[in-house]
Amino acid sequence: MKKVATLEEIKARSAPAFLNLNPALKYAGEKLIERCYERGVEIRITWGYRSAAQQQEMYKQGRTAASKAKGEKVVTQAKPGESNHNYGLAVDFVRIKGRYNMIADIDHDGIADWIEVVTQAKLLGSAWGGDRKSFKDYPHFEMMFRPDN
Repeated sequence: MKKVATLEEIKARSAPAFLNLNPALKYAGEKLIERCYERGVEIRITWGYRSAAQQQEMYKQGRTAASKAKGEKVVTQAKPGESNHNYGLAVDFVRIKGRYNMIADIDHDGIADWIEVVTQAKLLGSAWGGDRKSFKDYPHFEMMFRPDN
C-alpha cells in the first residue's frame, strides 16, 4: 500500500501537539505513530496539551447559540481544569487516510485501522476514550498511572 507521507513528515506534523506533554506520554505518542506506521496505518497526533482558554473554546462548541447556528456539536464534557489535556496527560489522533472512519480497513489486513491504533495505544499503557461509559471520545488517549507500565 502506498504511503501518504514519510514517518518523518508525520512526526513533524504531529510535533506541535507534543509540546508541553508529560514526557512519558510524549514518548508513548511518538511510539504509537511509529508502530501504526509499521503496520500500514498512518496517524498523526492532533491535540496534546490544551490551555484553559483553549479548553473553554472547545467546551462552548455545540452549547452557545452561535455555535449551534454553525451546526457544531458538543465535543467535550470537560470544562477548563477538568480535562487531562489541561495537564499534558492526553492526546487526540486522526488517521491520515480515512480520517475518523472507525470501520475502514485501508491497509486491507482484515482489521479496522482504528482498532489497530487503539490496540497499539493500549499496549503502550494508554486508556482509550472509546472505553468510557458515557460521552465516548474515540480519538482520545490518556495516560494511565499503573505500577506495571
